[in-house]
Amino acid sequence: MDIDNKVNADCSFSIFAFLWAAATVFHMAKWSYWLASYNDFVLSIASFLVILKPSSLLRFSILIILQIWESVEQMPWISNHWLFTTLVNITILLSLGHIILSTKSMKINRSQLFFTFAPVVRVELLILYFFSFFHKLNRDWFVSEVSCGAEIYLKLADKLPFLPVSIWAQNTAIYVSLIIEAIIPIFLVIPRVRMVGLVVAAVFHFILGINGFFNFSSIIFALLLKRSIALSKL
Repeated sequence: MDIDNKVNADCSFSIFAFLWAAATVFHMAKWSYWLASYNDFVLSIASFLVILKPSSLLRFSILIILQIWESVEQMPWISNHWLFTTLVNITILLSLGHIILSTKSMKINRSQLFFTFAPVVRVELLILYFFSFFHKLNRDWFVSEVSCGAEIYLKLADKLPFLPVSIWAQNTAIYVSLIIEAIIPIFLVIPRVRMVGLVVAAVFHFILGINGFFNFSSIIFALLLKRSIALSKL
């Protein structure tokens, strides 16, 4: 590994660790979990410690272990975004174990770990988008009276009064959101349009974030940011 690649990977790891910890804070804030239990309190502290020093592999490792433990405690009543977070964390831990076994050493650098887990997590992100799109392919999604897409759009219109709330606007939101979730993973796979995919995804998830889904959007932002997971090579 040359020096430039190592520096870039170290920087990418720190960016990812910071955003991953920040996403945990948003997750805790969504339902005010801060003091719900002793484990929630410890997880909150661990998140802030990573934010203060995102380059620390030890702090990051403790954080993802606590996240997994939090998920185990919540099972089976666990939100979709937190389940996905758990899968990513398990991938990172397995990558950590693979490095230890293959090198027979506990001395692990950030760049080595990032290069190991980033391509796998990128595939997991694409799979997430696929299922997010696929599960909407049902009759109710396309009926504005009962569609979650229309409901989410109307909530957004409450926050942004200039948005129309007529049936045609609701139907447009239903189809546009479906198309966006279909093209994002395609754009992320094609190098020439990957930056376009990142911009579309960033805008889409920002809108979802201001509409109350900031816990989910913060997880996706951690995976989409430049020099992080979405830009890593398979």
